[in-house]
Amino acid sequence: WIDAGGDIDTEPTVVPRAKDLELGGDTNYGRLSAPSNVCDMDEVLDVFAQDGKDTLIIDSRGSSFGNGHMPGALHIPYSSWVVSPDSTLRWKNIDEVRKIFADAGVDPLTDKKIICSCGTGVSVCHTLLALELCGRDLKNEERTKMYDA
Repeated sequence: WIDAGGDIDTEPTVVPRAKDLELGGDTNYGRLSAPSNVCDMDEVLDVFAQDGKDTLIIDSRGSSFGNGHMPGALHIPYSSWVVSPDSTLRWKNIDEVRKIFADAGVDPLTDKKIICSCGTGVSVCHTLLALELCGRDLKNEERTKMYDA
């Protein structure tokens, strides 16, 4: 940031404490629309009812994958996409990202539905971004979904 000429702030950052927040007033916060790219358990169960032929499930959890996972789920840990597991900010180059998918047997441009799953919906964002970097259209909400199991 600094090397690129970005502005810096030298004053300490003040983070409000929860007890100091005024929570009783009106707010204009609201969601824009329902998250149609997030699926629920019923949609995932439908995949298994149809033998999963038209859907890939990618589980991006780390070591907890070994404790149990959805049948047939492919394991691509979120840390796979980054240069170092200690830093989730520096991504591998696009050729490496494509190779990770290829090694897992995933074609990001497949016509199959891809459901990306993790435990909370956080680490799955790495996989969604990796799919998009490889050319998958995430705006087609029926083909690519997130399941925050």
